[in-house]
Amino acid sequence: MKTKLKAVSLVSSTLLSLSLIIVSVFSSSALALDWNEMSEETQQVLNSFKSEWHDMSEQKQQKLKLGASRWLTMDEPQRQQAEQRLKRWQQLNDPQKAAIKLRFQKFQQLDSKQKTRIRDNFKRFRGLSHDQRKKLKTRWNKLTPQQRRRLLQKLKIRKNLIDIPIR
Repeated sequence: MKTKLKAVSLVSSTLLSLSLIIVSVFSSSALALDWNEMSEETQQVLNSFKSEWHDMSEQKQQKLKLGASRWLTMDEPQRQQAEQRLKRWQQLNDPQKAAIKLRFQKFQQLDSKQKTRIRDNFKRFRGLSHDQRKKLKTRWNKLTPQQRRRLLQKLKIRKNLIDIPIR
């Protein structure tokens, strides 16, 4: 009786192991998206990729589907803003795009405290009126590269201990 239980236990654990192996082997292909299984709305958003869809990596398919999902949740002003950002991106030359990507990678490497500080400062900037932002940009653009470096170093030393008045 004990021998039969051991045999059944061995067989069931072997089947379970095989099942897990099969699932792990085929799970990556389960991530691949079949074009016809996506919603009609998602297909419409991604229509320009339809002919090459089956040749794309699963990762790229997933990213595109995520982007389409985000697009479908946007209202019209948000969509217009996204289109404007895409047009600006497309107008950049390769070195400009590379510089932006590098800054993003550097941002990703910052610790959470530094990222939070940058995000908070950006929110403060975005909270300024259009005129205040314009004045601040004008002041910045009038600075020489050396003045900009000095100002940035000064701000880096002081961190967030000061609020810069905008006049």
